[in-house]
Amino acid sequence: SYSGSGLLVNEGTLEKTGGTGTSTNNPTFNNTGTVYVQSGTLNLGNSVTVNNGSQFLGAGTSVLSGGSPTLNGLITSSNLVLAGATLTGTSGVIAGVLTWTRGSIGAGSTLTIATNGTLVLAGVNGTDYPIYGILTNAGTIDLVSGNLQLDAWSTPGKLINLPAAGVTLESN
Repeated sequence: SYSGSGLLVNEGTLEKTGGTGTSTNNPTFNNTGTVYVQSGTLNLGNSVTVNNGSQFLGAGTSVLSGGSPTLNGLITSSNLVLAGATLTGTSGVIAGVLTWTRGSIGAGSTLTIATNGTLVLAGVNGTDYPIYGILTNAGTIDLVSGNLQLDAWSTPGKLINLPAAGVTLESN
């Protein structure tokens, strides 16, 4: 586990290979490399920038749980979870899987689900998923539970579902 108020810049590979619990990154985290979580959970912290070419892979879970992480460019993921943070950035593109359990897409932000991407909304039933920015879907959005909100208070969000893209509502 990294701690302190410094800066962790990952341009290579950051791995969590052991333990079933949670390791937490406390310094600012700037990633252009690969985060590989083999087991357990890696909480990336409150101050995160994920840049073009970043990868989140492995059988474990990489979590964005607080603050306002910025997504810039193409991000490939098999295990990234939005769990309480407010996504920011104007060029984030998800290839692979992003699971959304809590949090929001911030005002003025854009997020695109690529043709080979899936956004799974799977929080506790009754969870709200507010979109204050723009979510463009070229792949698949799967609402497993909760409430997708496009008219969120004073800043209504937009969901743009492109041709050949799909939105599946698995719950009420």
